[in-house]
Amino acid sequence: MKALEKETAKYPINRVLCKVYSIPQGSMSFVQDNIFIGQMPKRIVVGCVDNDSFHGTFEKSPFDFKHYDINFIGVYVDGQPTPHNPLDLNFAQNNYIKGYHSLFSGTEKLGQDQGLFISREEYISGNTLFAFNLSPDLCTGDHLNLIKHSNLRIEIKFSKALSQTICVLIFSEFDNIIEINKARNILYDFGN
Repeated sequence: MKALEKETAKYPINRVLCKVYSIPQGSMSFVQDNIFIGQMPKRIVVGCVDNDSFHGTFEKSPFDFKHYDINFIGVYVDGQPTPHNPLDLNFAQNNYIKGYHSLFSGTEKLGQDQGLFISREEYISGNTLFAFNLSPDLCTGDHLNLIKHSNLRIEIKFSKALSQTICVLIFSEFDNIIEINKARNILYDFGN
């Protein structure tokens, strides 16, 4: 307790935030600027799901992440593609391995002796998610990186017009610190 009288206790945490955007029926693209302004997440995972299943239709699963014939997905930080060039895909011709690979590289399972328990066949039939590692050193391990303040944009293009309204879910993970002072008050600054 004497240590708290001189200095605050600092604890690193992983903070998560989920954002949802709707894309109307008939659309062939989705461009969303300013998804995050300020602190950048260290990782994002993007998935698309039927609008009615996301909003509670009992006959459909809200965890059925379909590909909707996405042929382009890009994440841009301050106008620059990050962490690599946008993904060009073609699900009709089974050209989706870059998207499947993004799950491994974006979640740091690539080269590890563990997997995601999602096969390539399962990936295109209800588990189509795209993961992007946005940390400066491309390593979202147990260390803290410097917090970067920028502007994040996502672009998605479809090879066919959407037959129904869909929701784009963006799961993001941030590095943050909480502090506890001598009065046992919890201090934090999440910024967004």
